Amino acid sequence: AFLLSLSTFSSATTYYVSKTGADSHACSATDSAGTNKLTISSGVTCLSPGDTLIVKSGTYTETLSSNIPGGTSWSAPVTLKANAGDTVTINQTTGLADQLIYFGLSSQNYIILDGFILDANLHAQYAVQMNTGSGPFQYLNIECKNATHSCINGGTTSGIIYRYLNSHNNGTTGLDHGLYIGNPNVLIEHSKFYNNTGAGIQYQDNPGGGNSNGIIRYNELYNNGSYGIVLSFGSNNTVYNNIIYNNDEGIVNNSDFTLAYNNTIYNNTTSGIRGVNNQHLTIKNNIVYANGTNLDLTGVNPISTCAYNLSGTSQPSMCTNGVVGDPLFKNAAGVDFSLLAGSPGINAGITAIATGITCVYVGSGCDIGALESPIFNSARVDVAGTL
Repeated sequence: AFLLSLSTFSSATTYYVSKTGADSHACSATDSAGTNKLTISSGVTCLSPGDTLIVKSGTYTETLSSNIPGGTSWSAPVTLKANAGDTVTINQTTGLADQLIYFGLSSQNYIILDGFILDANLHAQYAVQMNTGSGPFQYLNIECKNATHSCINGGTTSGIIYRYLNSHNNGTTGLDHGLYIGNPNVLIEHSKFYNNTGAGIQYQDNPGGGNSNGIIRYNELYNNGSYGIVLSFGSNNTVYNNIIYNNDEGIVNNSDFTLAYNNTIYNNTTSGIRGVNNQHLTIKNNIVYANGTNLDLTGVNPISTCAYNLSGTSQPSMCTNGVVGDPLFKNAAGVDFSLLAGSPGINAGITAIATGITCVYVGSGCDIGALESPIFNSARVDVAGTL
């Protein structure tokens, strides 16, 4: 077994694409020094499970439609990666393509995209679209912008990871979002979603709930036309340590047994947290302040839990151990939502969040909100990192 593993690892090959390359170069001739492929589309033809394609600086005006081969596992993925330190853009400049990158085949599995700017430039409906059965994927360090619909859309495969995604200025209507997905067991973390015409994150599947057991954490969502985060259908999703501000609504929940804790939700026009359609919702340790309605829980299941949240107004009768007051942000106007000394949110949260989930804290107790004092003195969770 050891010899087989070593053989598999040693066969992995790195190929290169650059603006000074030529697609006539054989795959076996590509190297880091300059014998590169010219286009990404040609470069991906070289790849097998375990291989990596490094793309050097430049703008590549092309679409990748079902032509990236799949890996076989996360131990032998296919990786497309921007060269370290280079700015690498994939875009469209004419017409209206369906997408820049399309994963349309069930054989397109275990693929990593890392470090690209995906600029639809209003000439593609989606930056990435995933067909049923493709995946899983990892989207790492991706900037995604100017799609006429949504940044990344579709898919049903479990276990997709979105990490350090920067999704902004996507969409033309309220039905277009920074991320529009319905996969189970997703992880969305350390990312920014802003200036999208619809939601920052629309985590939605059809009734019956493919979008279950997802984790949305350590993200910043702001200036989106409708929601910061909307959870629709599905169940058992967890949303924590996000900063959500200046949207129409902060979190809207239509997913059953959602757990939302230690979020900071500020200055959203209509509502901070809103529950609908009699779904079970647990909300703890959230700062929900200066929103149109901070906690709109008229539509949640009566046995939902609301506890240890901080708001600037009185809380619904179902909420217990709530704190009403000014959270004393360091500089909300400057988007610094860490807490000043003396904040009523410091050490005021509950440590036991749910079965198997406890708040990690310093001091005598867990703080309310996304930024535990004094560890976090930064405005942004994706910079401050995890506890």
